[in-house]
Amino acid sequence: MTLDQRIEKDLTELYEGKEITCAKELQSVLEVSTKGLPQHFVGDRNAKTVFVQLNPGKNVKMADEDFKKVTANYDRTNAASFIKSYINEKTNFGNIDAKRKDSFDEKQAAFLKHFEDSGIDIPASFPEEKTEALCLQAKENVLMQKCQLELLPYCSPRFYVSRQKANALIPYVETLLDEIFRVKRKYVIFGSAIFADLFKKMQSENIKVEFLKEDEIHPVKNPLKAQLVKITKDGKSVNAVIVRSFPRQDIGRAYNVMAEYGKLCFELLKKTKFEKSKLVNKQ
Repeated sequence: MTLDQRIEKDLTELYEGKEITCAKELQSVLEVSTKGLPQHFVGDRNAKTVFVQLNPGKNVKMADEDFKKVTANYDRTNAASFIKSYINEKTNFGNIDAKRKDSFDEKQAAFLKHFEDSGIDIPASFPEEKTEALCLQAKENVLMQKCQLELLPYCSPRFYVSRQKANALIPYVETLLDEIFRVKRKYVIFGSAIFADLFKKMQSENIKVEFLKEDEIHPVKNPLKAQLVKITKDGKSVNAVIVRSFPRQDIGRAYNVMAEYGKLCFELLKKTKFEKSKLVNKQ
């Protein structure tokens, strides 16, 4: 399914008072919310920069119980108007949620600080300075000016899927790739090591993933690792980086460390583009 098809299916079922079928089918793989509002994307779906996360982190019971409250302002005239309200909220969530601090979104902003021409306006003095105003501005911009996608759009308090059950996630990766390749992107980032395992399972006539360079830095006790990949879908290719260490809790609020980690990933992508350019010119 495309992302639009997933949104339409899931939101129509919720509008009709049903559980989300796709979420129910995942229960043997990972316990996720089946009655709560999903999060298929946040921000600008046509943005230069795409950052793919695992899924929205929230207690399953709480997500289910909060559905009516979080959709109280949605237009319930019909399913189409309900879906339109959802898309509008997710597109503009950075503005809607502008006054609330959030360490996860600030962490994303810090990571993306050194990505040149990303389309995201990260305040120049962030994250070296972390005043409330700077943190709120960085958070709002990183939510509004990039495309954030989720491997699974359904809430859970934690994310663990065994390798034996990982095949159930492949249709969701196919949806992600369809959305990523829908428009031209400058930066594509996958925020967990699980994507490396999933890509190894996905080689086909239409999708090919080449594993290129790996690199790491050591600003903390355990190294922060990055994996460069080249993804080809239906004849079109994009270089992407898997930030294997991004979900680690020990660096979640270490914004200066995240900025350094992001710089490593940016330089990994930039170096590959430079080497490709040299090769083309040489030929």
